[in-house]
Amino acid sequence: MMDRILTNKWSVRIISLIFAAILFTSVTSATGNNSLTTTEGVYVDVINNVPVEVYYDKDNMNVTGVPDTVDVTVSGSKGLVQLAKTQANLIAYIDLTNAKVGTQSVKIEIKGLSDRLKGTVNPPTAKVTLAEKVTKKYSVEVELNKSVIADGYEAGSIKTDPKKVSITGSKEILDQIAYVKATVSNEKDQTSDFTTKATISAFDVNLNKLDVEIDPEEVEVTVPVSKIGKTVPLRFQQSGNPADKTVTITSITSEDEKVTVIGSEADD
Repeated sequence: MMDRILTNKWSVRIISLIFAAILFTSVTSATGNNSLTTTEGVYVDVINNVPVEVYYDKDNMNVTGVPDTVDVTVSGSKGLVQLAKTQANLIAYIDLTNAKVGTQSVKIEIKGLSDRLKGTVNPPTAKVTLAEKVTKKYSVEVELNKSVIADGYEAGSIKTDPKKVSITGSKEILDQIAYVKATVSNEKDQTSDFTTKATISAFDVNLNKLDVEIDPEEVEVTVPVSKIGKTVPLRFQQSGNPADKTVTITSITSEDEKVTVIGSEADD
């Protein structure tokens, strides 16, 4: 039975293929990395985190769903594979210059790889959405980090310049905008009015940051700062008499004419 199998041409090929697969697995486990030299002398390695570029009409269209990076498996001679891995010439890209509006699965291509090497992209495709750009105006809400205003002080009515910003993206993305915030975080322990710059971001209802174009990207924020409490005139009322009977108090004065009273609302 064994002799009959070994004399059959296809049986020998199948057995060789099985042994090659076993060898592939054992070499990969032994090296502990992504590189492999097959029995035919072909060297295989993986280039991780290759940036993905996308080509489309950026003036009029908006694209979502494009991955930031992909992994590329490269095979060929060991020297060329190692050279490709050390150089930063490899680029992955998606060409949407002739794509139609809508959601579609597109192939991720690569360039910058030697003609004598073979490259395989992982993942090979991406599900992207191409949509016409829409621009809308949104009011800006200012958010102050807790450390911006000093203890015992409070911020008054905050103003921004400009009051509204233009946000551009697909209609689907713009419909998700719930908050447009300018966060002030670079100021610390302020005790008086101040003006600063703040970067604007757009968020959905769950406070996930949305990928949109904002113009301008920053606004000027003016924050009035005052002490917590109520300012009242300072008046003196005499209580009792001096122990020295020869002393008579005719008047009581102070350099401060007003004082600020600080307390909780329950003390009012």
